[in-house]
Amino acid sequence: LIEARRTPLPREFWSRRAATSDQEGWIRVRSDDIKGGFHMLLLRAKGYGASAVSGAVPSLVWALSPAQDVPVSLRDWQERPVADTRIGLCLGSGNTPDVGHATTDANGNAVLVGIDPNNPVADVYPSSPGLSLTDYGRIDWVPGDHPTVVTVAQGHRVEGVLLDKDGKPFAGAFVGAPQVVRGPWAKT
Repeated sequence: LIEARRTPLPREFWSRRAATSDQEGWIRVRSDDIKGGFHMLLLRAKGYGASAVSGAVPSLVWALSPAQDVPVSLRDWQERPVADTRIGLCLGSGNTPDVGHATTDANGNAVLVGIDPNNPVADVYPSSPGLSLTDYGRIDWVPGDHPTVVTVAQGHRVEGVLLDKDGKPFAGAFVGAPQVVRGPWAKT
């Protein structure tokens, strides 16, 4: 069970509560006592891609898909490859954690290992100074397809020191672009 967060950071994973299925595959987890509830259910099982549903609890049967290694090609606004960039895979809103990660090679290519590309939401978020996401990089891929192409715009790196009211450096504050759910966020 995962709650939404206003300031998700790349490669950060969190959950409110976890449970393990029994021998028949049933999962029982109490949720009525969680203050504020939860936003997303995430299911992981060996050999299957992570699967998620936001909002309502799924039916009594949750169908899983075999894990797939999904190729992604990251391109800039001039269609050039973007190398050495971390990408995260999010299966819920931008307020939920990454469930997969990869880093692009010299040709702008990466492989998200062991995922389910059939999730209702499967968004790729690149994270690199000087880049800005123009749109959610939606995974729309089936085995045999070319890599999913995600395009990023030119961004601006912002650096500085955050000070408290007494002029002293302030640690642990989130700094980012609040008009974009997924940030980019950083923590001082």
